[in-house]
Amino acid sequence: MKEINSKRSIAYLLEALTISIIIFGILYSSIPIIQKKVEQEIIKYSTKNVIDAIDNAITSILSSPSEDVLLKLIIEPKARKELRDKLIIFNTDRIKFILILYKDPIRDKIRYIMDVFEGGYDVGTPFTPYSLDSDKNEIDVVRKVSNDGIDTYLKHEDNNIIGITYYHAYVQKGIVKLVVAIDFSFETLKEIENMAFYIKWAILFVILFIGVIFLLVLYSIFRNFLLKQKAFTDSLTGVYNRNYLESIRDMINPKHYVVVMTDIDHFKKVNDSFGHERGDLVLREFAKTIAKNLRKNDLVFRYGGEEFLILLNTPKKNKEVVFNILDRIRKSVEDNVVDGIKVTASFGVFLETNKAKDLEDAIKKADSALYKAKEKGRNRIEFFKEDDDIPNLSIPDIIKIIENEDVVCYYQPVMNVKENKVLYYEALARLKYKGEILPPLPYISLIKGTRAYANFTKLIIKFNIKILKKYKDLKIGINLSSSDFLNEEILKILRDLDDEFVRRIYLEITDAEDIKNYEPFKKNIDGLIEKGYNLVLDDFGKGNTDFVLLTEMNVRYIKIDGLIVKNITRSPDYYNIFKHIATFSKEIGKEPIAEFIENEEILQKVIETGVKYGQGFYFGRPLPIERIYRINE
Repeated sequence: MKEINSKRSIAYLLEALTISIIIFGILYSSIPIIQKKVEQEIIKYSTKNVIDAIDNAITSILSSPSEDVLLKLIIEPKARKELRDKLIIFNTDRIKFILILYKDPIRDKIRYIMDVFEGGYDVGTPFTPYSLDSDKNEIDVVRKVSNDGIDTYLKHEDNNIIGITYYHAYVQKGIVKLVVAIDFSFETLKEIENMAFYIKWAILFVILFIGVIFLLVLYSIFRNFLLKQKAFTDSLTGVYNRNYLESIRDMINPKHYVVVMTDIDHFKKVNDSFGHERGDLVLREFAKTIAKNLRKNDLVFRYGGEEFLILLNTPKKNKEVVFNILDRIRKSVEDNVVDGIKVTASFGVFLETNKAKDLEDAIKKADSALYKAKEKGRNRIEFFKEDDDIPNLSIPDIIKIIENEDVVCYYQPVMNVKENKVLYYEALARLKYKGEILPPLPYISLIKGTRAYANFTKLIIKFNIKILKKYKDLKIGINLSSSDFLNEEILKILRDLDDEFVRRIYLEITDAEDIKNYEPFKKNIDGLIEKGYNLVLDDFGKGNTDFVLLTEMNVRYIKIDGLIVKNITRSPDYYNIFKHIATFSKEIGKEPIAEFIENEEILQKVIETGVKYGQGFYFGRPLPIERIYRINE
């Protein structure tokens, strides 16, 4: 069978090569025709200005458009002199002669009106070409132009004075009255021939280039044909193997797919407990389950061990559709007992493949999401988030970033959701590292409690004061940890700040549950409130929430944690928790702010509870302040 396939492949290749040679031969044989056409266009273009000027000169001697130009030139010497005076300016090195000719309608002879440059011919003298060898040819050409009204030209290859004669029909009322013969120099002919020569070679190069491209395409088609003849399926599971992926990697545009990495949870335990033979059986069934739940244009590969790569051909990248496909596979795996063995599978998904550098990058992101799925308990589907794909910075790296002041802020609006107005913009710190803008978590947590952390906070305050100076109508929320409110250097900066900035700053207290020394903390908070700052308690409802602390802290706003808010449309319990926190906050004189409002449905639920303020992607993602102002202009 392999021998037959090999012979058939060679036959197809020879047939394709024969066709390509024939096509190339046809293209090559057409070069003289193309060259002739190009030469005609060059000559036509080169003479256009001269012809237009001559036509204008002839027309200008007429008393009226209806006057017969031929009759006027024959009977009026003054008209001939006037025309000659107008055309004598063309006597240059490039143009050697201009003859005004006409066809005698009675005797069918070509006769002179004038030789513009030389004179010497009386009106009506029979036309005598300069080259006796081409008498009949040139006279016939003039006669044809006179009859047809179509311009043409002759090349004089053996004449070292005249290179080209261009014959132009002057038409009046649809009748050719005159034929203007313009003799261009031999040098002009050579210029045109040189241009045509270079164009000819350019055309030849294009044909060769097309031929090479055609052969490359032919090679690619033939290569794909050969790939189909080979066994690129995994011998154990029957799906495509890693070798096939490598072979077609360059042909796969990741933008057309959703990339999924999946594997069997705790598969090593299966092999260790039941042996490799039964483990192989589990793998085969897992691959079958994946394959039967995919569509015709989807691809699945055994990527390595128990790990499989799935490429879902879903150009619209609908997250819900992708989730449903994978959840169907996940449930099938969970429900399927293979030879007494019950397993589960985890899935990592990279949805936004248009942002991937290449397929390898997309696979890495899907693999990162798979790792997250494992971390979160397995038997689940996890979608890749950009925050998952951040560099691993060391403490010295973070300290260096702070020392170099490579810190900026992006801003997200906190909205009055009832009036659709911005209350203030929360400043969200970002680190600049090797050309990238990185969120500070989880890096900053590594230096908490150190002087570097305090320096980081001071940098953020300093950065935002500059922004406030630049944008006079802006109000900004600055995040400060509970430890920052016990740091005298930070407190001094805040206390010394001019009132014009103080009233435009909202201080957001993070990590309130970590407060160990409450009395000095509360004293400092009260002092800042007295100074004129607006205080906001952040992430209320997260971790060990202390309602007593909330009651005693004299803050103006509290932010209800996003985990609660984003689930209020999915769970009545979360909705009730949110509603009770909001109600309690208002009863003790504090305005609740709902974080993580991601869509219209969540927003309506928030409004339904009477909450006035909110924040989240629904209103805008964090952006540089300059960009926000440009958008709002």
